[in-house]
Amino acid sequence: MLICSTLVNHLPEILRRPLYFFLKKVSNRTRLLYARLVGVEVGEHCRIYSAEFGSEPYLVSIGNHVTVSGWVTFLTHDGGVWVLRQFDPMIEYVRPIVVEDNVFIGAKAIIMPGVVIGCNSVVAAGAVVTKHVPEGVIVAGVPARIISTIDEYKHKLSEGTRTKGASALAKREALIGIWGKTPAERKRRMLDTETN
Repeated sequence: MLICSTLVNHLPEILRRPLYFFLKKVSNRTRLLYARLVGVEVGEHCRIYSAEFGSEPYLVSIGNHVTVSGWVTFLTHDGGVWVLRQFDPMIEYVRPIVVEDNVFIGAKAIIMPGVVIGCNSVVAAGAVVTKHVPEGVIVAGVPARIISTIDEYKHKLSEGTRTKGASALAKREALIGIWGKTPAERKRRMLDTETN
């Protein structure tokens, strides 16, 4: 595996990027294989929809039961040091990224160098994570900040729909039954749920 990782990492960018875009359109198993080939440590029962692991993928660790949604970026280095290279040509800022067990990372999130995302946490879509994420919280925003605990989230969703695993038709009927058929009806029902 280390030999494959080294080979893929030494491919010119012109070849590595097309390989990445091809692989992200295939099965989860293939995307996990690609992540491991480039050096990412990936645990068991993970889903990676598409992710960019940057120039040091071997510094990214992903625990067990983690979902990485589409277009997530893991940045293990700070390119801003470019402006300092005239004073110190060898300067770099490179740090690992650790994602612990049972984490969900939403679409287009950016994980910055030196971040640890704690167990049982959610990173919202579009979040830019610049600091450690404690266990059991949801973070969102730019820069990401804690917006809720997992317990609060679980309580909020206790009245959620139970359509996972239903056929597409059964799910459609259930959701239209809950939210209505017209935009006006859906708006009214959404506003009603927020006031209750």
